[in-house]
Amino acid sequence: MTQLKVTLPDSLNEFVACQAAKSGKRTRAAYVTALIREVRQQEALKEVEAKLLAGLNSGPARAMTRADWAELRMKPREHLLL
Repeated sequence: MTQLKVTLPDSLNEFVACQAAKSGKRTRAAYVTALIREVRQQEALKEVEAKLLAGLNSGPARAMTRADWAELRMKPREHLLL
């Protein structure tokens, strides 16, 4: 595990310590780690939402053909050959 040392002003350090205690985290580091994970999850959700919206706005839906399904089945195989 990599360590990251962060210098905080006293007021922020006190705030982080209080928030860590309120949230039930044992340490300030655990609290900050949880915050970073939460931000990462929010970013992932934004990305999924953007992709879903792009799909919705890509035009009318159409039925999948046998050729479409065959193409989808080939993609994993192509990836393995790389």
